[in-house]
Amino acid sequence: LSEQLHEACNLATLEGEQVLYLARSAIPQRLISVDLSVGSRLPAYCTSMGRILLAALDDDQLQDYLAHAELQPKTSR
Repeated sequence: LSEQLHEACNLATLEGEQVLYLARSAIPQRLISVDLSVGSRLPAYCTSMGRILLAALDDDQLQDYLAHAELQPKTSR
């Protein structure tokens, strides 16, 4: 898939309040590369992968996530 699209492809799951990356296929010819590897964990609320996974939760699961997640700015924006 990564070769066909010429884009990085990731497989991840939501584990608690974090995204856990299970597989990754990076594209070496990209100018900007994100240093992620299998086993990397990032806060779900501030990553594109996390937001996709959060969007797939049902209302009760999302409310539970929001009740427990520590939402803190990671950038000035």
